Amino acid sequence: MIRVPILMYHAVDDDPAAACVRPSRFEEQMAYLSKAGYVSVDLDAVHDYLSQGATLPQKPIVITFDDGYRDNVEIAYPILKKYGMCATIYLATGHLGYSNRWNAGDGVAQRPLLTWEEVCSAAGNPILSFQAHTCSHPKLTRIPPDQVREELGRSKQMIEERLGRECHHFAYPYGDYDDTVRDAAEEAGFLTACTTRWGHNRPGDDLFSLYRIGVRNGDSLRDFKRILGEPPPLWKYYWLRLRAKVAGKPDGDGKSAW
Repeated sequence: MIRVPILMYHAVDDDPAAACVRPSRFEEQMAYLSKAGYVSVDLDAVHDYLSQGATLPQKPIVITFDDGYRDNVEIAYPILKKYGMCATIYLATGHLGYSNRWNAGDGVAQRPLLTWEEVCSAAGNPILSFQAHTCSHPKLTRIPPDQVREELGRSKQMIEERLGRECHHFAYPYGDYDDTVRDAAEEAGFLTACTTRWGHNRPGDDLFSLYRIGVRNGDSLRDFKRILGEPPPLWKYYWLRLRAKVAGKPDGDGKSAW
């Protein structure tokens, strides 16, 4: 059975913040994936594999970026292209053209997000996919259900109207969700929704509670190899999956201000 790792990045920048990854380190990671035989696939392919048993490469890898930082296109994109990787960028649509204003009050450094013009230009490249991450980047379990539906539906609609294509995939801001939020994502018409819970994905997993592996600035190449499972640290893998299920809340980056 093929297990599918979904990597989670935010910014690619020389800032030492944990949610940033330095460009040199990001390139080192992409070079390793290419050399080790990983094949980058998109979330449509993951959906088809998990739900229908469609064929995937033996070593698939999914690369995602949350929020829609400008450096995802200016810095990460050329590196992705160099190593033949594709990526999904989840957009906080109501903040495009500004910055990560949702966590300014927490003292988090502000960095520019893409503009709609930049998104539309970059969307013409087949290795980049732009998907939904709400409008205002709220903690969805802390707002009323009707507002949850508005956040999901409006962000989906904005992307579809701007790009002229369907928006099928979603990521929960902060990894914050519960059964009500999960059901709202499905009812909004998405095919998948990503969490920040640590783990790999396999057939039978909930398409609206997909696991991801958060990549942080402090991760060495050795750390990166380990979280991919080479060789698989099986005891840690299953322990972290069990902990995430029992806790019923995000692991790792879901506890940050991002």
